[in-house]
Amino acid sequence: MSASATLGAFATALLLADTTTAQGQSPYGSPPAPPEEQQPPQQPATPPSPPAQPPPPAPAPPPGYPPQYPPQYPPQYSPQYPPQYPPQYAPQYPPQYPPQYPPQYPPPEAAPGPTEQPGYPPPQPEAPQEGQPKEDGKEEDAGGVFGQVRLGPVFGVGLPNLLSFGGTMKIARYVGAGINVGLIPTLKIGYYGDATVAYREYDIYGRIYPFGGAFFLGAGLGYETATASIVAVETVPASVLPPGMPATGAPISVTVNSEMSMRTMVLTPQLGFFHTFGVGFSIGVDIGAQIPVTSSSNTVNTRVSTQVPSTVPQAIADQIRANAKTYEDQYASQYNQSVNDTLDKIGRTVIPTFNLRIGWLF
Repeated sequence: MSASATLGAFATALLLADTTTAQGQSPYGSPPAPPEEQQPPQQPATPPSPPAQPPPPAPAPPPGYPPQYPPQYPPQYSPQYPPQYPPQYAPQYPPQYPPQYPPQYPPPEAAPGPTEQPGYPPPQPEAPQEGQPKEDGKEEDAGGVFGQVRLGPVFGVGLPNLLSFGGTMKIARYVGAGINVGLIPTLKIGYYGDATVAYREYDIYGRIYPFGGAFFLGAGLGYETATASIVAVETVPASVLPPGMPATGAPISVTVNSEMSMRTMVLTPQLGFFHTFGVGFSIGVDIGAQIPVTSSSNTVNTRVSTQVPSTVPQAIADQIRANAKTYEDQYASQYNQSVNDTLDKIGRTVIPTFNLRIGWLF
């Protein structure tokens, strides 16, 4: 081909290209498509996970391991512990069980006491509210003015002491002690004999309250002093008159005044009840026995006199009194024996005792 022909073809091609561009078409064909929005690259799909498999069962515990711990639970999480204790504080290791543990369950480290962990304080006993009875109904547990030592006056009536008074004290709930004075006013008591009796007894005593309540066992040691007396008037026969003397207008009598006293050491075992209310008022009853230990000799005081009418001359009256001496000795001996029998009843025999007492312990 000639050079002119080649130039002609090239010119024709340029002309066609300009025409196509003016019409909005690409010289290489259809117009390009608009660019699409760029999407993030997709991750490859994760294959589904296989279903969870239960953990393999724990090996059987060695012989001697406590049966209450299920193998699937470590001891510190065993469900037998009360819910109020956190698992790590439960007493899961009683000392009677062997200290060894399976290798897969090592014993937990010692944890501080519950009091050191917030949220798990140890249970505290509830204080009784005002007006509510104290535990076991023992109102005297609160003590009195002197704390656990309560003391105060006590008064009583009973036998052989018709009246008694003294002081007692109670130390805590189990020990007590005191002093007691008993009296029998001057009066005649048929149980003790024919003589009129004046009696007093004083002792110190100790008590044990074995149950911490009102019941007690105790004993006292002291002295009793008894005084018995008889005043009697006896008419003497006319044989005391001098020979040839006519009978007087008034009878001739002998007056006997016999008095005797005795002092005896006595041991007094007792048992009874003595209850003290919270405010301090106390009431009690006791029984026992007075056992003589030693006694002193009797002190005797006897006065005998012969009464002669005043109309009788003095010389004759003296003679009558001399003649009545035999009767005086006879009557004095008779009434001295009555007084001695009364003292023997009180001071030389075992006498049962019974007392009702009231008092106030501060």
